[in-house]
Amino acid sequence: MSQDLNLRAGDSTAHGSMTVVPVGTSVEVLGKNSAGTWYQISYRDNIGWVSIAYTEGEVPADLPVVQAPSAGSSGGSGGSGSSPTST
Repeated sequence: MSQDLNLRAGDSTAHGSMTVVPVGTSVEVLGKNSAGTWYQISYRDNIGWVSIAYTEGEVPADLPVVQAPSAGSSGGSGGSGSSPTST
């Protein structure tokens, strides 16, 4: 991977960036969206969303589906279970 990732408030680029996760950082994966295209993660006491397309690492198939906030909302919603992955 060759780039940093925006940690977003929701599961699309329509949501604002909360912070940037530097390339190579290990994060805790809390869940995924219903389409399976975004992970909800915990990074430095922030819970937000990153595109799966830009992550590395194996995440269990039974990772819980988490409801993402609609565009215009802030913050991520809770999830259960976790798995490590890297950006």
